[in-house]
Amino acid sequence: MGRVSGTSISVIVSQLPSENNSAVPLTASSTLTITPSASAPIFTAVTVNGANSYDSIKTAYTATAGNVVLVFTGSRLTGTTVVVTLEHMGYKITGTVSALTDTSVTATFNNLAAGVYSINLLIDTKYAWISDTNK
Repeated sequence: MGRVSGTSISVIVSQLPSENNSAVPLTASSTLTITPSASAPIFTAVTVNGANSYDSIKTAYTATAGNVVLVFTGSRLTGTTVVVTLEHMGYKITGTVSALTDTSVTATFNNLAAGVYSINLLIDTKYAWISDTNK
């Protein structure tokens, strides 16, 4: 259940007692801040090991296992803390950010195993989003 007000949303998640083997339901609540897209970090392209490796049939960026260098191109990509992570089956792998400008972020991942990963680019407290909604 969520309640939106201007620039934030309050989310409450409840678990039925039968789902957690308890007589008391579990409840968690959190407030998320919504950043207007005009001030949010955005990336328009990702290159993998120096190439545009987007596969439109698989609808994914592809790379071979091993050392992988991701370069994000976009805008508003600088901040005090910049973190690039790949998520795979519940595990987060953090890359080493080696180059950073307002329009580009470079992250390296060493000895990356083959698999399907979700890409996350966090600039301070804001996740960057990709401008192409087809990717």
